[in-house]
Amino acid sequence: MGVRFFMLIRSEQVIQGIIPQLFLGGACALWTEDGEQRNTGRDSLAAWLNAQGISYFDPQIHISTHGRDYEWDIDGPVEKKVRQDARMRIYEISPLSLASVTMFEVFDDARRGRRSLVWFHHGEDYAPAGLGNFQEVAANEKLAEQVGPLVHAHMVGFLKAGRRMRKELVAMLDDCPSITLAGSEDEVRETISREFSL
Repeated sequence: MGVRFFMLIRSEQVIQGIIPQLFLGGACALWTEDGEQRNTGRDSLAAWLNAQGISYFDPQIHISTHGRDYEWDIDGPVEKKVRQDARMRIYEISPLSLASVTMFEVFDDARRGRRSLVWFHHGEDYAPAGLGNFQEVAANEKLAEQVGPLVHAHMVGFLKAGRRMRKELVAMLDDCPSITLAGSEDEVRETISREFSL
């Protein structure tokens, strides 16, 4: 893995009263043929936050970073508290994950006027690992033959909906003063630097 998470604030610390400066959320789980996998997309940003001395809470609680998996009774309420109390919220949206809950969180922040940043990590498309985007799946005749026309049509529709959700998110937040949209990690770092006067 290579990233040390020493500025990472864990749920147990939040319960003791420590509130991190940033909520570092977004798509947590990616699905592959091997099942659910930890999303490593935020690791390089976490390394940068460590170097800057900025504390953060990442609700992607995993055995490799926290020594345990997410426990809804403990981590759910903590995640909500940190989203509410952190100085700023960052949401990573990857093409590899639907990120529907993330989008609900972003809209919740927008309606409450919370300072947040939406990071489209690797673009605004939706293309889960092993499937591709809706054009690729729609054109895949072998897949259509294997799964049947109804399942194939649903797959294409699901992928189109994931892409459309991203487009609508951008359109709806375009004039929201509390939300910043970013297309690269450099833009995320620049925004954090401004926010924290680095």
